[in-house]
Amino acid sequence: MYHLRLIIAALVFFLFSLNAFSQVQNNLSLSQLYKNLRTSVVVLSVLSTTKKEQKNSDGKLSIVAESSVDKGSGFLISDDLILTAAHVVHGSELVQVKFYDGVEIVAKVISSDIYADLSLVKLERKHPSFKPVVLGDSNKVDIGDPVFIIGAPYNISYTLTRGVISGRHQEGYDSEYYKANFFQTDAALNPGNSGGPMFNMKGEAIGVASFIKSESGGSSGLGFVISMNSAKKNMLKQPRFYSGITHYYLKGNLAKALNVPQKAGLLIQSVVKDSMANQIGLNGGSIKISYDGKPVVIGGDIILKINDISLDSLQNFKKIQKNLLKVFDAKSITVTIFRNGKIQELTWIKSNE
Repeated sequence: MYHLRLIIAALVFFLFSLNAFSQVQNNLSLSQLYKNLRTSVVVLSVLSTTKKEQKNSDGKLSIVAESSVDKGSGFLISDDLILTAAHVVHGSELVQVKFYDGVEIVAKVISSDIYADLSLVKLERKHPSFKPVVLGDSNKVDIGDPVFIIGAPYNISYTLTRGVISGRHQEGYDSEYYKANFFQTDAALNPGNSGGPMFNMKGEAIGVASFIKSESGGSSGLGFVISMNSAKKNMLKQPRFYSGITHYYLKGNLAKALNVPQKAGLLIQSVVKDSMANQIGLNGGSIKISYDGKPVVIGGDIILKINDISLDSLQNFKKIQKNLLKVFDAKSITVTIFRNGKIQELTWIKSNE
């Protein structure tokens, strides 16, 4: 965890020292901007947990993984870090990153926040030549400003769509859980665009493609993009610890049906191998159901309490969210769970290494 914080701190310093590498140029055509920026955009695939190591030509070990699924998009914000949407990579052990020239590099998720829909992915090695994008100030963006998005809709890589900023929405829009500000845009978004950058006409990345509201499920609806200032706040200034779990906040009738011994809890959907959650001993579920029109996996552990904070209310759940980095940076963590009809405690003690 200490090393993660050093990485993020160094990243923040680096991002604000990018002037020498700036690709921002005024008065360029859209086609020229696209040519300048496409090499900073990547296609992401979630990999299976099967992995092995092999030696490169320089004698260094490199991770090789197999079986990729669920493609999305992302973009370089430093030499070895990719910013993307959390729903593309959250809950993944390994991610395959494909660059414009066809080079593929394995990466790992190092920070993720599903309630801001943002994740940071760290490359196992740097690309030999491609540069990061310049991050813009999304507070300076106005409704009506022209924008364009580069991504991989329907797995068609490096597709450009253009439009304007149609609206702005504050934190909490569309869900009581969301912790990011959003732009609304008429620039076409489709499955596979998620995590890709939205640029202004200076070539600055001002947002991260997130989701679509559409009756058809395609670009005929409304596109929503996380503002870059929200991304800076959630991923760079206040990085989120990646616990390695996907979860469902369990309350109401479903909590009662599963005999949860308090009003609410955190139902574990899955646990990433070798993650912090895996080290603690948490288990995911295996039984897929549909509840309230959404897929849910049951049968896994239900977290009732983390240290002295009970998850029996949404207020306490948000308290844990805001202090997650602090919680997991402690010398030890005690997690109270409900497993197989019994309340148990799992304790994790940080290694001195």
